[in-house]
Amino acid sequence: TTQSLALRGSTLYVAGSNGNQQIYSGDIKEIPNFVPHLRNVSRMASGSNHSLVIKTDGTLWVAGNNSSGQLGTGDGRNTIAFEKKIALRSFKNGQYVCADLEYGPDAPLYSNRSIIGPWETFGLLDLGWPDCKYVALRSYATGNYVTATNEGTSRAQASSLGCGDWEVFRLDNNGSGVYAFCVIDDFMNKYLRYDSFIPEQSSLGQGVFFYICNLDNK
Repeated sequence: TTQSLALRGSTLYVAGSNGNQQIYSGDIKEIPNFVPHLRNVSRMASGSNHSLVIKTDGTLWVAGNNSSGQLGTGDGRNTIAFEKKIALRSFKNGQYVCADLEYGPDAPLYSNRSIIGPWETFGLLDLGWPDCKYVALRSYATGNYVTATNEGTSRAQASSLGCGDWEVFRLDNNGSGVYAFCVIDDFMNKYLRYDSFIPEQSSLGQGVFFYICNLDNK
């Protein structure tokens, strides 16, 4: 392989080639020195163009080339950062979040489904160091990233080809197993609501909480 992974305690360090973004998010530059990247890692493995880690909570995260399905995600697409396969279920109405192509090719988000299928499946990307609390969402329905549409003034949709400022969320939780997605760009600091999927709520509450359902084995 052309990249190296190392564990020190539960921190994952990475170095080497990143031509397939198999070790790091952002760009494809080589990393000449070991740098910390992920926290709470218990095990890791690496192939020629892809890497896998298991975190201390037992969840599987994968990164890199997926041309032969070697990441095991089931959709054959590459990943730009360590990603786990998930579904999101609204705390408020109990429905799964859907990148709903019935509303158009941009796949706007709705909490409106009772079962999990491709439209309700996402990749949760851990964007890593230094904070290890920022994430992105990739839709399995479109292969694109969830974006706070029109700079956070319209319903979020799974339509962005790249992962930039409006595709990055701070993942907050209340300590009870539910999570909220906060839009941080332009100092907005507001949460996506389950009904509008617009970052319009400034404090944590039932309307912005979601369960993250791990789909590693599906």
